[in-house]
Amino acid sequence: MRICVATGQLSPHELPVMQELAAGLGAENFRYVVSAGHSAERNALGWPDERQSWLIQLDRDADRVAEADQWIREADLALFGDRDHPRIKWRVDRGRQTMYTSERWFKPPLGMLRLLNPPHLLRAQRLGRWMGSPAFHYLPIGIHAVRDETRLRKLFAPACGGNPMLLWGYFVSPSAPLPDLRRRAGPMRVLWAGRMLALKRVDTLIQAVGALWQRGIDIRLSLVGEGAEEPRLRQLATRLTRKADDKTTGASAPWVSFHPPVPIGEVRQWMRKSDVYVLPSNGYEGWGAVVNEAMLEGCAVIATCEAGSAATLIRDGHNGLLFRAGDVAALTAALARLEADEALRQRLAGAGQRTIWSHWAPDVAAQRLIAVSAALVAGCEPPMFAEGPLQQIPT
Repeated sequence: MRICVATGQLSPHELPVMQELAAGLGAENFRYVVSAGHSAERNALGWPDERQSWLIQLDRDADRVAEADQWIREADLALFGDRDHPRIKWRVDRGRQTMYTSERWFKPPLGMLRLLNPPHLLRAQRLGRWMGSPAFHYLPIGIHAVRDETRLRKLFAPACGGNPMLLWGYFVSPSAPLPDLRRRAGPMRVLWAGRMLALKRVDTLIQAVGALWQRGIDIRLSLVGEGAEEPRLRQLATRLTRKADDKTTGASAPWVSFHPPVPIGEVRQWMRKSDVYVLPSNGYEGWGAVVNEAMLEGCAVIATCEAGSAATLIRDGHNGLLFRAGDVAALTAALARLEADEALRQRLAGAGQRTIWSHWAPDVAAQRLIAVSAALVAGCEPPMFAEGPLQQIPT
């Protein structure tokens, strides 16, 4: 069996699964076709520049363009990450097994108002037509993408039935060895890492940690990254520090520190030294792979219901804590809860680590994709999974 994955951008959160697919199928039976590699900024941060026989990077490998198109057309199963790729229709029209994966279609703040944009409406109508084909399978990246796809089906394919959706996501490289869970010593260390953009809502996190510091709780926040919001965030931290100083005899309050971006591998080292990781992003965060990484590295994770990874991976109170984006009081309470209850923090961290290791690891995803693909190509009923990647979501 031959599988081809075709997408727009080389991604470190797809590569681990691609490597496992190449290992499971054999390099001669697999191709990963990407339109472009990483930006210079991401290369500087250590995003991997793969050179493999099974990887075709079209902006670099001009001599392999024909090979890429032949694979996309002739593979037993092709998985697309680009909704405008012309070969999706080509394959569906010919009844060749085809998968399409995407993040949510209706991200806030516009939501379904995006359909007022003619190109977006045409894409949605086109997807509705494909849904009726037994050869077409949709892999939503996260629970919010599932909900958006359900809305699309009701609007554009109400009578077609179609195949069940197959839950998908992003995956991170495993840790070797898997880090031991640590017991907190000293102040509770809270971490955030990424690009400081408005959608990330880092202001919520700064306000929550600042409120706890003002109450006299021993807590430290490390912010790793940079971006357009950084000056505003530094000003916010300064204002809150001054308020804290008023209650701490004028001494400087070392509760928050800003750090420049670090290579992607070093972020994992920051996580290993932290007790709690917080993802405060709003619903524009399609996934947020730092949640996968932080759970794997043994942090207790607090994240928003709106972020794709958190809504998909976290069961509130079982393997992490959830709150609504922008709700400073709820985040403050969640942090205070973990600071006061070390046993709970360790229990959530352990359950989170098991979630990633057992269900959302790249080898698990690749093995499942190979098994489902083989069944579809053979015309058999694909295997069922109760949770994790490729869990069936009825239409």
